Amino acid sequence: MMNALTFLIVLMSLIPIASGYFQSVTTAEPLTVTKKVISLENFLAYRGAVLTYAEKNPAYVGIVPDASLPSLPPGYQKMGPWVNKITAKKIVVYGSSDIGMIGASTLSNESSVDAANYLVGYAKSGNWVSTALGIISPAPNYVPEGAILAIIDK
Repeated sequence: MMNALTFLIVLMSLIPIASGYFQSVTTAEPLTVTKKVISLENFLAYRGAVLTYAEKNPAYVGIVPDASLPSLPPGYQKMGPWVNKITAKKIVVYGSSDIGMIGASTLSNESSVDAANYLVGYAKSGNWVSTALGIISPAPNYVPEGAILAIIDK
C-alpha cells in the first residue's frame, strides 16, 4: 500500500505537467483562426453597409463617413482600418492593413461566407486578386499592396 508521503510526492510531480497541458490548450491555434474569421465577417458587414448606402444614394460619389452608415449592426466597431470610396462606376471597400490580419486562406476556406463574398480578395502587384478566382481586375492605385479588397460595379 502506498503511504501518504509517497502519494503526496507523486501528486506534486504531476502539477507542472498538468499546468503545461492546460496552458497549451488555452493558447491553441484555433483562437487565431477564429479571430481571422471574425475580422473577415467584420469587413463584410462594413462592405455591406457601404453597398446599402450606395444603393440608397445612387448619385453619391466620394468617401462615405462611418457615421453615415446606419445599416451597420448595433454596437458595430471596425476591427480593421476599413475604408470606402464610391466612384461613378464602382464601390471600393478595402482595409489599409496587410491581408495577414485576415489571411488569404481564411478568404478561401471560410465555409460560412456565401458565394458573393468570394468577390473579396486582396491587392497584389497592382491587381485585385481573389483566392478563388485569381486575378480579377486591376486594383485602384490608392489601394495599398496587401490590403483586403472588394470592388462592386454600380
